[in-house]
Amino acid sequence: MKKKLIILLLILALTLGGCAESGAPAPAQDPTPPPETAAPAPLPTPEPAPSAAPTPAPEEEGKLRISELMTKNRATLMADDGSFPDWFELENVSGEALSLEGWTVSDGPEQARWALPARTLAPGECCLIFAGGRDAADGAAPFALSEGESVCLFAPSGALVDELLCPELRSDESLARNAAGDAAPTLWATPGFANSDEGFDAFSEMRTAAGPLVISEVATANLSRSVNGRAREDWVELKNVSGAQVSLEGWYLCDGGSEEEPFALPARTLDPGETFVIVCGGDAPEDAPFSLDAQRDRLYLGTAEGIADYLPLHDLPVDGSCGRTDGRGGFFYFASPTPGLDNGSGCRMVSEAPAALTEDGVYEGVDALTVALEAPGRIYISTDGARPAVGGQAYAEPLSLTRTTVLRAVAVEEGKLPSRVVTLSYLINENLHLPALSLVTDDPSAFHSMYMNGHKGYELPGSLSLYENGRRFTQACGIKMSGSGSLELPKKSMAVMFRGCYGDGNLDCDVFDSGVSRYASLQLRAGEAYPTTIIQSDLFQDLSLDMSDSVLSQHSKHCILFVNGEYRGIYCLKEKFSEQYYASLKGVSKESVTVLKYPVEPASAFSQEVLAFCRDADLRDEEQYRRFCALVDVDSLIDWYLIEAVSGNTDIGGNLRLFRSSENGGAWSFALYDLDWAFTSESAIFDNLGYGNYYHSGQIQEIMDAAMRSEDFRDRILTRYAEVWDGELGNESILRRIDAYEELLAPEIPRERALWGTDESVWRMKMEQLREFIRDHDPQHLALERFCDYWGVPDETRRSYFGW
Repeated sequence: MKKKLIILLLILALTLGGCAESGAPAPAQDPTPPPETAAPAPLPTPEPAPSAAPTPAPEEEGKLRISELMTKNRATLMADDGSFPDWFELENVSGEALSLEGWTVSDGPEQARWALPARTLAPGECCLIFAGGRDAADGAAPFALSEGESVCLFAPSGALVDELLCPELRSDESLARNAAGDAAPTLWATPGFANSDEGFDAFSEMRTAAGPLVISEVATANLSRSVNGRAREDWVELKNVSGAQVSLEGWYLCDGGSEEEPFALPARTLDPGETFVIVCGGDAPEDAPFSLDAQRDRLYLGTAEGIADYLPLHDLPVDGSCGRTDGRGGFFYFASPTPGLDNGSGCRMVSEAPAALTEDGVYEGVDALTVALEAPGRIYISTDGARPAVGGQAYAEPLSLTRTTVLRAVAVEEGKLPSRVVTLSYLINENLHLPALSLVTDDPSAFHSMYMNGHKGYELPGSLSLYENGRRFTQACGIKMSGSGSLELPKKSMAVMFRGCYGDGNLDCDVFDSGVSRYASLQLRAGEAYPTTIIQSDLFQDLSLDMSDSVLSQHSKHCILFVNGEYRGIYCLKEKFSEQYYASLKGVSKESVTVLKYPVEPASAFSQEVLAFCRDADLRDEEQYRRFCALVDVDSLIDWYLIEAVSGNTDIGGNLRLFRSSENGGAWSFALYDLDWAFTSESAIFDNLGYGNYYHSGQIQEIMDAAMRSEDFRDRILTRYAEVWDGELGNESILRRIDAYEELLAPEIPRERALWGTDESVWRMKMEQLREFIRDHDPQHLALERFCDYWGVPDETRRSYFGW
């Protein structure tokens, strides 16, 4: 019952706050804001807008201005009713006391105006006004703030004296004006106070929590500490700040992005001053079910009666934390977390990151490149990829670069934590013919050891950049080794993970022009075919993308990879199969997606639902066949089966992925994965699917044996085979793809081969051998003959579908 109540309160908070995003559970106890932040009382009805605003009288100009606004207040400031509404702030800049009587505001020059309260502001004093929309509480403006709209301020004469456009802002980011009147987004919002560091400190000080339980400390990028016996997990520390024992029963934690129910704290009691640490995102029953994003999340603590404490999460440092300090209001940042211990002193803010005055990217035909940086604080740099050390190499003047260089920089302002690391890759005179990737690692020595030894158990922090004809991104990430047998080879594959703990969460970029623009991970694939053609797997995955929307495959592009500024040859940048991949592709939530690696375990949903059904069912029965079609995406199964049959891929075992979402019918889709061993054996054509002496679990055979009993399924697979037999799966189509790959990669091959062995002539020989395999063995016809022989397709039936 309490869970249901807190869910209802959550919905109420979102409704009152005008939120489009997931927000907090709702209502209740937070300290009453000081007079500077109290919401003004509106007049009973807004004034209608006049047809034209008169020119302001001279004495009305320059007295009052719109100094700050926020369109997505998720956890910055809670109103008395427990909601998190939009807000804007007015500042008296006249130099003398100013009465607000007669002044009005609106959400556009032609919109109805709302009269400000009869209140007098001292010189420099700010007035905070919540913008609650149509259902605004008493004292709030009857309009919400939306991107593209303006907040307009009108003098008593009716003249428009100020207007501030609402830009696109992140959650809990405000648009604030400086002393000169220039407006810029900031994460250090100061509602009701001056737009300055001092104003942020003053606003933070009034953010005291009534208790008895408060959020004491939070870590979102824990890469090195073990908490509650587990390493590398987010965590939240709660503290009893009262003078009596507090039972945690009935208390809840909720993150702003979670679709789960609020996490009910375990039934235990905290003594006065005692802390309790909760691991987030772990698998243990006592763990909170959500992970925390260092840039985009919020955290709420409350009971069924409402919210007791809350904070937005942004700019939390890697291996750092934020939390409360005894005797002070608001939150501080800590370079060294102290889970389970007193927090000590911290910094109120994080330094502003350095800005590059010279754009990073690819530069050809230059003698030298001058690179300049700027920041409010002192700048420290590195040029070997490593995370810059505060107190290490100081930036004093612009750098003159004559060769490819990775420049990393942090800034440190007095009294603030060091900024986030800025990563800038300058690829100079590399004569590149393919898109460029720059992989940068915080610890080059640790990365070198991980790479050389092919260790898959580590994830190291770093950054990935792509530069390609105007498309570009640079994003912090985690780096891991990827693959199996390929890790025994000198040139190895890697995966990069875009996680909130590194700062930015998912990568938002349409990397492959596929319409998918959100990625949780990507692959940097060398592939087992790199000593030969390089293209074996990509050949059939690209073919499948052109052939089918049903079978899942990885979009990819061949790039030149640099690691910490050093050339590492041709790598294939690929989508990485994950829950986020499928969610973005199909337009469903990540939480609804299940991904399984083939062969599946007996306890898996696929085994219990699909394989068990196929063993017992007779698909000649129409009702049972309809049930089969509800369990399995038949078009996906058919296209996967035909592509694998023609390719003769001898490494299917372990290289098939199965996907489904509970939101789009729940049918299982099939995904092509790793076809490095395609076109390597004539005997594997079609028989690779388990009908010869090839490693195979038999699970696909079980499905196909059942499906081929259905006349409808036999017709569907033969009809589909006929559609692609002389098209995408035809010999000539595949040969044209090989020619195109050769043309694409040839300019980069000499340098690639010089680094990784052999030479261009060997590569061209391997490409020609691939063509000869097709000409000599005719996989187009051979696969069809073996298909028809195995499944007992009569000659006349084959001729009716294929014409021969």
